[in-house]
Amino acid sequence: MEISSRCFMQIFEHVRCRISLDDYNDLLTSRIYMVYLLHQFGR
Repeated sequence: MEISSRCFMQIFEHVRCRISLDDYNDLLTSRIYMVYLLHQFGR
């Protein structure tokens, strides 16, 4: 699943770029979302 992994990385980079150090809530939410996506791609 190289394509899925690449897509996952693009989404991760996109989300990470939008996160500022002040938005800890968004960071936490994004990390939970990333774990969810990771499990989805893992199947």
